[in-house]
Amino acid sequence: MRMTVFEAGISRDPSPAAELADLRWAPAGERDLVLAPAVRDHVLPLLAGRLI
Repeated sequence: MRMTVFEAGISRDPSPAAELADLRWAPAGERDLVLAPAVRDHVLPLLAGRLI
Protein backbone atom coordinates (compact mmCIF):
# COMPACT_ATOMS: atom_id res chain seq x y z
CA MET A 1 0.00 0.00 0.00
CA ARG A 2 1.13 3.54 -0.68
CA MET A 3 -0.29 6.41 1.31
CA THR A 4 0.43 10.13 1.20
CA VAL A 5 -0.11 12.12 4.37
CA PHE A 6 -0.11 15.91 4.34
CA GLU A 7 0.63 18.10 7.32
CA ALA A 8 -0.41 21.74 7.44
CA GLY A 9 -0.62 24.55 9.90
CA ILE A 10 -3.96 26.31 10.21
CA SER A 11 -4.98 29.51 11.94
CA ARG A 12 -8.55 28.54 12.88
CA ASP A 13 -10.52 25.49 13.95
CA PRO A 14 -11.14 23.11 11.05
CA SER A 15 -14.70 22.47 9.86
CA PRO A 16 -16.07 19.77 7.54
CA ALA A 17 -16.72 20.78 3.93
CA ALA A 18 -16.89 19.25 0.45
CA GLU A 19 -16.37 15.48 0.77
CA LEU A 20 -16.12 15.52 4.58
CA ALA A 21 -19.42 14.91 6.33
CA ASP A 22 -18.04 15.05 9.87
CA LEU A 23 -14.89 16.11 11.66
CA ARG A 24 -13.88 15.77 15.30
CA TRP A 25 -10.83 15.77 17.51
CA ALA A 26 -9.88 12.37 18.87
CA PRO A 27 -8.29 12.51 22.32
CA ALA A 28 -5.18 10.39 22.80
CA GLY A 29 -6.02 7.02 24.28
CA GLU A 30 -9.67 7.01 23.21
CA ARG A 31 -10.66 3.34 23.48
CA ASP A 32 -13.67 3.20 21.12
CA LEU A 33 -12.00 4.93 18.18
CA VAL A 34 -11.79 2.71 15.08
CA LEU A 35 -9.00 3.64 12.68
CA ALA A 36 -7.49 2.05 9.62
CA PRO A 37 -4.43 -0.02 10.61
CA ALA A 38 -2.10 2.14 8.50
CA VAL A 39 -3.23 5.26 10.33
CA ARG A 40 -3.22 3.64 13.77
CA ASP A 41 0.11 1.83 13.40
CA HIS A 42 2.15 4.22 11.27
CA VAL A 43 0.75 7.73 10.85
CA LEU A 44 -0.25 8.48 14.45
CA PRO A 45 3.02 7.21 15.95
CA LEU A 46 5.01 9.37 13.49
CA LEU A 47 2.95 12.44 14.33
CA ALA A 48 3.15 11.75 18.06
CA GLY A 49 6.94 11.56 17.78
CA ARG A 50 7.03 15.03 16.22
CA LEU A 51 5.22 16.59 19.19
CA ILE A 52 7.98 15.74 21.62
